[in-house]
Amino acid sequence: MPYKLTIPLLLVGFVLSACQPAVTVTSTAAPTVKVEPTAPALEPTLIPTVEPVRISYTAYHGGPQHGSWERDNVSAFMESHPGINVLHTNVNIYSSPVPRNLDDQLVSDSPPDVISGPMAGLFLDYVKQGLIADITDLWEANGWYDKFPQSVIDMATLDGQQYFVPTMLQFHPIWYNKDVFAEHDITPPETWDELLAICDQLSNAGQTPITISVAGWNAPTARWFTYINLRVNGPEFHAALMRGQISWLDERVHKVFDYWRQMFDHNCFSEDVAETNYRDAAQAVLNGDAAMYLLGEWLSESYPQGIPSNVDHFPVPVINPSVLNGEIAHQYGAFLPTGAEHPQEARVFLTWLGSVEVHNSFGESLHRISTHADLDQTLFDEKYWRGEEMIANAGYLTALFEMSTHANVANSGLSAFTAFIKNPDADYETWLTRVETAREEIYGPLP
Repeated sequence: MPYKLTIPLLLVGFVLSACQPAVTVTSTAAPTVKVEPTAPALEPTLIPTVEPVRISYTAYHGGPQHGSWERDNVSAFMESHPGINVLHTNVNIYSSPVPRNLDDQLVSDSPPDVISGPMAGLFLDYVKQGLIADITDLWEANGWYDKFPQSVIDMATLDGQQYFVPTMLQFHPIWYNKDVFAEHDITPPETWDELLAICDQLSNAGQTPITISVAGWNAPTARWFTYINLRVNGPEFHAALMRGQISWLDERVHKVFDYWRQMFDHNCFSEDVAETNYRDAAQAVLNGDAAMYLLGEWLSESYPQGIPSNVDHFPVPVINPSVLNGEIAHQYGAFLPTGAEHPQEARVFLTWLGSVEVHNSFGESLHRISTHADLDQTLFDEKYWRGEEMIANAGYLTALFEMSTHANVANSGLSAFTAFIKNPDADYETWLTRVETAREEIYGPLP
């Protein structure tokens, strides 16, 4: 609700006569003063109302709890900044596996003053197109270079300048049931061969090693492709592939599927994996029907009390030790479109979003972690801090596959991954050809 700053000033009185008034002393008591007005009483003088500046803010949030926090945070900002009114729009990014509507916001004639959401791989493409403003000055003024790890700073940086304010972050490990591991005397693997050996051991004992969401919400299928590509070919190759600079028929992409097929050769997934949906997968790792599940920290939202005590996590194991260590980080942030109508007020709001108070509020309300150096250490248990450390120590961070490349390419990719999981013995060249066709339509032919 707009907060109007109105300062009424009422001047009521009489103007005294310029002449000395008559004073009559009748006793030793206080004298009686007789005042004769010589001018009419003045009319009240009103200072004009000062209207707050209204800025528009679109928040691409993940889930209803996140959306509720966004509304509360906007209210808190307006209460402490009465000169700025925020017109807030909430958009659930999980309305479909591949979000598409951010482009429309940025290229419109009147984009929002501030946008927040996942800082996906396409973000720097928007920067290069001149659609997002440089906010390096805010980083310098607020000392944010000392508040965030270099891997997160790199996500916000192009040509030495910064373009978004980091907010919350969700790490992406392999979750595992501790009771199942203990029952079979298993410790978290550090290499690919160790992971495959665990799959053999568990499957031979009649235990499903790994679950995955395929039916209904197939976006998690891309996690295995992304991590294997990072571990085999390295982060630079993965980034170039996501930006349309490498063909999906490249032999290095084939190598990713060859490693992925090894998981099926070692019975890592259940036979009915294609019928498993998101909720079934989360429940399977909780009750021990499956030992492991590759998914982001938002797995906690599938459980009433957050991540239970019998569930822990470890990083995806190394495959090629010579490549730079890369991790998937679902990094949220806020930025300023170059077409914003109120850029100065927007910068005030961006500064608010980057404050440790807001980061602590996010952690306390949603139990999602931030990499802000001053984050309250008591808000999270050691599982979260190990996840944060995994992100902070990574040589490279990448966004989720479905948000890292053009929507058409991402949709074709998810279809290919789903088809592969359903039939890993089939020739994947046909599926990759379809992805390459989509890439060429969007990014053009390669030299």
